[in-house]
Amino acid sequence: MAESEKIRIGVIFPMTGPISETGVASQTGLQMALDESPGNNIEILLEDDAYDPKRTVAAFTKLTSQDRVDLIFGLGSGTTNAIAPHAQRLKIPVISLALNVAGAKGNPFVVRTSNPGAEIGELIGKVVKDAGYKKVGVIVGLSDLMVSLEEGIKSSLPPQTILVNQQVAPDESDFRSVILKMRAQDLDAAIVLLLPGKIGLFAKQARELGLKSAFVGTMFFESKSEVELSGGALIGSTYVMHDSNDCNA
Repeated sequence: MAESEKIRIGVIFPMTGPISETGVASQTGLQMALDESPGNNIEILLEDDAYDPKRTVAAFTKLTSQDRVDLIFGLGSGTTNAIAPHAQRLKIPVISLALNVAGAKGNPFVVRTSNPGAEIGELIGKVVKDAGYKKVGVIVGLSDLMVSLEEGIKSSLPPQTILVNQQVAPDESDFRSVILKMRAQDLDAAIVLLLPGKIGLFAKQARELGLKSAFVGTMFFESKSEVELSGGALIGSTYVMHDSNDCNA
């Protein structure tokens, strides 16, 4: 088949950075799908954005202006929101694994492949209620994804249930002040809405400071590196996946 007949797909995944484990796994899955379809006319051009919106825009510009791709695959809420207006301007379709693409609302060129973050947040709230937790705390690493999850949780739980609700910078590593607030409230559960690299750190610090609350979280809890970083503190925790109504322990 002639080179000009190939479908050129630009892939912008976080192969490095805070969610590189997700990026590498996604790229592996994509390659497996291609390997199972020999003779296809698809060409993949991979760019690493390290989960940094500025790098996502730079990668999008390169793939569309230099490589002349027909389609973009993306990963991440903030990163997808960053390229959404460019996709609409250039009429380049973007398919993204992202929970919160509010910045692309009304944009016909951006398609999300997972449930909205607020819906996942509501499911986390349901898990909390079904477990009988009456007193919970929420820690949120500021990002489009985590804020959308927070909104869903707060809409699904009675206000009196959430005794601590603390937002922190996405690169925060010292959680002692939040943990002490949670410990003082004798919480049943701590809902941890942090990015990879911070979840295990929070859990480890929490147990070291005597917080005995159960941990409830997101799909990032399934990361082996997070469990290792937590020193085992995450073992037995409950988390909700982004693409189903299942929760896992």
